[in-house]
Amino acid sequence: ETSDDNIDLSIFHECISVIERNNSLRTGYRRVRRTRSICWFNNICNNWENVEFKRHFRITKTTFEWLCTEIAPLLLQRNNQRGAPRIPIKHKVSLTLWFLATGQSYRTLGQLFALGESTICYIIRSVLYTIKCHFLSSKIRFPNNHVEF
Repeated sequence: ETSDDNIDLSIFHECISVIERNNSLRTGYRRVRRTRSICWFNNICNNWENVEFKRHFRITKTTFEWLCTEIAPLLLQRNNQRGAPRIPIKHKVSLTLWFLATGQSYRTLGQLFALGESTICYIIRSVLYTIKCHFLSSKIRFPNNHVEF
């Protein structure tokens, strides 16, 4: 039995050393950020006339600007843990409105707004939660009958 115990013990030690080597290799790992272009939003969406803007976002530019002004102090603007720059309020609000207007996937939104899918999910949830908590009772009115709808 002692030889079997010695073999088991040596296999155990070998497994531990393999795990330690793998863990030491991971410490130097750094995630590579993908390069993404925000030209679509900055150069195209911002230059749309009011009719075109409303066709895509379902609200006028004036209402969009008002919403951004009202929601800005309510949303936390902080750098993320890795030091990436803050995402502007206009990007957050337009991303959320685009999602509501089109129902496009997070992957497609990621390509349009140059953001990752998890970031998009977080932004949409935080903007909608802020709108629900602060504007639902005072600013949002649902239709009372079929004619108003």
